[in-house]
Amino acid sequence: ELRRFARGLQCAACAREYPEPTPGLFSFHSPTGACGECRGFGRTIDIDWEKVVPDPERTLEEGAIKPWTGKATEWERKQLKSWAAKRKVPLSVPWSAMRPEHRAWVLEGTDGFDGVRRWFQWLETKTYQMHVRVFLSRFRRYATCASCGGSRLRPEVRRYRVAGLSLT
Repeated sequence: ELRRFARGLQCAACAREYPEPTPGLFSFHSPTGACGECRGFGRTIDIDWEKVVPDPERTLEEGAIKPWTGKATEWERKQLKSWAAKRKVPLSVPWSAMRPEHRAWVLEGTDGFDGVRRWFQWLETKTYQMHVRVFLSRFRRYATCASCGGSRLRPEVRRYRVAGLSLT
């Protein structure tokens, strides 16, 4: 029978190495123990799509995409109309009645059109301006971190067990 052994904190079967246990490793207050995705907060900030499209009975022409209804976003609306004409995406159909792939294209973008998500990502590069931070805050929500499930700790830390129990 073949038996595998490993030295130190390494899995003999898959060769995965684990960090040396130190007090900082078991604390979400420490960069060594905190989840890399949420930085130890347990939550991430994401776009709240229900705030972006608050009234699904509105059409794209009527301003279904709320952040694109002001004067400052006239260029985005022109891009949307131009792209929609090329892709045969109807602008006069209520958001709720649009085909799911059309809604996904508007939100996520597709060939030649960045979409609402990438527009928000572009705005994130402008957060040194106070009015941009205020604007973005109107369309955000906190969500439980998908990486750590809200535990705030790195995956390596969550694998440690004492008497069969994890720290979380």
